[in-house]
Amino acid sequence: MKELLKSEWKVFALGGMATVMFFLIPIINLELSKTFIFSEYMHLDADRLTADLKRYMTLPLSAILPYQYLKWVVLFWFLLLARIVAYIFRKTRNWHRKIIGTIAILLLVLFIFPDLLLLGEKPVSSISQGHIANGSLSSGKRVNYRGDNFSTYSFALYLAGRTFANDKVRSTILDAYEICESTSPNTNYVLGEIGWKNGGDFLPHRTHQKGTSVDFMTPYLKYEKSFSRNNIFNLWGYQLEFDEQGETDKYQMDFEATAQHLYALKKAAKKNGLIIEKVIFDPTLRRHLRKTSVWSKIKSLPFSKKQVAWRHDDHYHVDFAVRK
Repeated sequence: MKELLKSEWKVFALGGMATVMFFLIPIINLELSKTFIFSEYMHLDADRLTADLKRYMTLPLSAILPYQYLKWVVLFWFLLLARIVAYIFRKTRNWHRKIIGTIAILLLVLFIFPDLLLLGEKPVSSISQGHIANGSLSSGKRVNYRGDNFSTYSFALYLAGRTFANDKVRSTILDAYEICESTSPNTNYVLGEIGWKNGGDFLPHRTHQKGTSVDFMTPYLKYEKSFSRNNIFNLWGYQLEFDEQGETDKYQMDFEATAQHLYALKKAAKKNGLIIEKVIFDPTLRRHLRKTSVWSKIKSLPFSKKQVAWRHDDHYHVDFAVRK
């Protein structure tokens, strides 16, 4: 037993950390947290952060097991991670351990405070040139990872730099979500892909090359409540398949929230000197938008009339352009 404790003490240490993570919300709500520089942010974001951790750590079992068993799955993954880390520490040199530890800590900090990536951003206006399918972007701006009513489709791909936009487009995106806080207060929106910092080819997309093309994941419901599940097993939300009624065996599209968001984008674009040049949304599903409360406000939007190669049901693609 002594040998086990001596050689694998890190396993038990990280197991204890896993237990602490289980009680993340109560810990953050302690009076001591008020002295922390980001205490207000942590307090407001604790529920979302905990939900994200549980979601990432229970894949793919979260789609199979009842909710009450998921905490044991989370604990299992933390302990497994602890075992892997202990093994790596035993088999690597001291400077390797420092590098690995530094990277792990950095990723954890960025996961908790992703807007740190926005620090040091130069106050230079973006310039979009060329065509959306053959263009470039100068001084692209990364869109915030999350807000009060939205999050980005993938933390890893966010870090990879796939959500850079023209600065006016970024302002439009954020202003629209702010509008939706009052028009769709119970909806959690998900921001999809945008483009690289300097634009250019953006596989697997044909467009998205100058920071003015944005994918928004279609909001949907589970048990009549706003829900989202974006992970590698469904290509971060890009591999969901909805029928002509906007339903799957588990989810149902929220057409009212979709329409409200499109209307918010229309207003925010005008405010920021942009126009919506094109909206790509599955034509079969688009007819359901006519039943929403704001259809009269968005029916003039330039919806694509034909089906495109990649069916846009799980997301809608919006192209922006500078007003003339």
